Amino acid sequence: MNQRVALDRIEHELSVLWGERTPTRTMTLAALCETPAHAEVALKALAHAAPRHGVRTLVVEWQDQHDGTPKIDAEVSLYQGPRGPCAEGVRLFAVGDARTFVPESVARLLAPDLPTLVWWVGDLPDHDVLLDRVASIARASVAAVDANVMDLRDLAVLDRLSKTARHVALADFCWHRLRTWQELLARFFDLPEPLEDLRSPRTLKVRFQRRARDPEPLSNQAALFIGWLMTRFGLTHAKWGEPGKARLSGPTAELLLEVVPEQVEGVADGALLAVELHAGPGCYAVKRAVEDPFVICWEGERPGVPFPNQCVRSHVLDDGTLLERVLLRPVRDPLYEASLAAAATLVADIAPKARG
Repeated sequence: MNQRVALDRIEHELSVLWGERTPTRTMTLAALCETPAHAEVALKALAHAAPRHGVRTLVVEWQDQHDGTPKIDAEVSLYQGPRGPCAEGVRLFAVGDARTFVPESVARLLAPDLPTLVWWVGDLPDHDVLLDRVASIARASVAAVDANVMDLRDLAVLDRLSKTARHVALADFCWHRLRTWQELLARFFDLPEPLEDLRSPRTLKVRFQRRARDPEPLSNQAALFIGWLMTRFGLTHAKWGEPGKARLSGPTAELLLEVVPEQVEGVADGALLAVELHAGPGCYAVKRAVEDPFVICWEGERPGVPFPNQCVRSHVLDDGTLLERVLLRPVRDPLYEASLAAAATLVADIAPKARG
């Protein structure tokens, strides 16, 4: 049930497609797609999440074209549920300089009096302001991103966005993927008799999957995890010495950090492989099982303290599942924002500089 129409005919054509039915709308979700391949990623995720929430979706694509007339084409459709049409879908195709008109075009298509979520699908191009402009003009309440597919320097860009656009809450797929790792490491601090050594750990070793494209000294996922630990231990500064090693410090604590890139078959770029925390005579670790990288194990060693080592299977979370989580709870996450700020501080001296 697709139809390509002029931009100013979208509302009319949607009403024709609905017929006598009255659509149920909860919000508008605008997906800004870095490349045509990312548009396919967005369409698949939206097909999963949008019908469950009655969301009007706007999938925006663009291409450079230096000859011909700049233009924006539109395509309208309805998502089909078990009982028939259940949500609206609009695709916008911007050509050449018409990309600069995308924010105003998106604003004209918002469902009236309902919240707006903007999702940037892909990496953030250096010096690009489209996400900021759309979020501002559409008065978006949430901006969704996936930091793990971005460059290391983009952590600072996201941190600035969270600080300057105070009406916009950042929702990061990368942060959601860290939940299992955070919960397992936190278990060491929730033992029936908390270990005093853990209040002032000495060293932290983090292993992560090296990115195949343009490898960097640290992945964004690993940086966010370390940023989370920095907020928990009150560490506010990072000083890098020899490659892969840094001294993290704060008003009352200090921690030696070592980061190690590796390559494990079947694991996504940037994903955590192992976290080892050394405190006093103890070593506390969360790591992927050697025989199955999708099994994550909780292990501890300390003289006189028994640890019943355990393993859990960690399911791969696709974009559709993560997007649905964001739609269920589209609110600001102070812990994520604090961890993002710490991660941006952590990588400031080692992130490759922007191009151009």
